[in-house]
Amino acid sequence: MLHAAVSVAKERRKKEWVEEKCKFAHAKREHWKKNVVWQMLQSKWKDAETSWSLQDQTRHVAEHKSKQLFLLAESSAFVAAFQMIVLYEQSMPGPSDQWFHPAFLAIWGALSTSVACMCMIIMFVSTSLAIFILQKSSNDAMANVCKFTAGFPTSYR
Repeated sequence: MLHAAVSVAKERRKKEWVEEKCKFAHAKREHWKKNVVWQMLQSKWKDAETSWSLQDQTRHVAEHKSKQLFLLAESSAFVAAFQMIVLYEQSMPGPSDQWFHPAFLAIWGALSTSVACMCMIIMFVSTSLAIFILQKSSNDAMANVCKFTAGFPTSYR
């Protein structure tokens, strides 16, 4: 009888010890999973931040280029207007009749105006393209983070 009680006690202690070790191993495994998931999430977040930083830099460059193109268009329009005024004044009849001036004035004015319009069109297209690229890359970066986190249980998010 004593021998049976001792063996039952040993079996119970052994079973408790195994359960304790299993609980400890399970807790350790869960902690490790959370750690690994957390590290991967941090890595993806850093990638997204880097992407957003590059987008900000691209946006600043695009804004700078747009400002430069706008100033170029503005200055070429001003130069075109100034040249048209000067050529118009020179084309007025004076002591020496110069008949080629009105035609020259029309051609020069058209060229100057077209250069100014082209600069404005280039500015508009480059700004629109930069905005489109920034929106696409921002959406892609956020989609990558969302895709990455979608596969994990909500307890890890």
